[in-house]
Amino acid sequence: VCIGGVCGGAAVVCTVLDTCHGVGTCDLSTGVCSNPAIASGTTCDDGDFCTTTDECSAGVCTGAGDPRDFPGDWALAANGDGLGLKVVDLARDSLGRVLVLWETRSASASFRSTSGADRSVTMPSGNVVMVGVSIYSNAGQVLDVLRLAWGNMEEVFGAAPGIEVHGDGSFTVALSFTGALTLNATPVAAPVNSFSDQPALVIARFDGGGKRIWHAVAQQIGVDTYVKSAMTAAVDGRVTLAMPVAAERSVYLVDSAGASSEVAPQDLTATSRMRTLVWNLDAQGMTRWSGVVESETIELAAPLAVEMSSDGGV
Repeated sequence: VCIGGVCGGAAVVCTVLDTCHGVGTCDLSTGVCSNPAIASGTTCDDGDFCTTTDECSAGVCTGAGDPRDFPGDWALAANGDGLGLKVVDLARDSLGRVLVLWETRSASASFRSTSGADRSVTMPSGNVVMVGVSIYSNAGQVLDVLRLAWGNMEEVFGAAPGIEVHGDGSFTVALSFTGALTLNATPVAAPVNSFSDQPALVIARFDGGGKRIWHAVAQQIGVDTYVKSAMTAAVDGRVTLAMPVAAERSVYLVDSAGASSEVAPQDLTATSRMRTLVWNLDAQGMTRWSGVVESETIELAAPLAVEMSSDGGV
């Protein structure tokens, strides 16, 4: 604005953008404020309650150290009657609830609560293992205990990746089994009946109340056990499984619609090579695609993790 023949205006006020940056100065030619990092080693707060030593490093607040307890934190016991209970994995949903995936070989299991009544669940008769999810509020109240699967499996989670939660409150669980198991009231069998004594992996989608929505099964032929697999899920419900495959072994895939396919990797020069099968399913559990990662020069280790990008890539 011109005042008395002089051009003037309100000054640009530069502010601190975060705890690891100082007040900048305005560039007269652009009107943009600088954003200078403060000295590394300056104390800050990264907002993570599980870190105790937070310091600035090149403008980034980085936390380290042991977890610390705060008012409102909670720890609760879950017990199996006789044979104990094993917590396999946990996840948090968009409402802040904590979903705990567990297995037990006890006839019943009980779950403590910070408020209200404790919850318990019993195994259907004639079975040796039960799998379920207990749901806790952010304050530690047991909201529900869901009985998901049961059967006579020797090993349930030795190869399976655990649990993933979706944006609509549903969740996906991966289990390993031999022979047959029951998901809610739905029997699940290995894809190839002649190899029912060999382990298979089942990916099962449940709604927020524990009702089975769909399941899909993968079975590697000619092996006695699986190496640890990896699974990830997108907010929209898509799921990707990465599973090690032994050389010269086929894998049978059966999706939620019953469509089956055999993935038979080409033979490699060295017959001991390990390769990784990647299986991508849509939100309804139907196969989008599958493929194999393999190498002719090195033996691939079991997949440690698998992630999906926003454009659907893996």
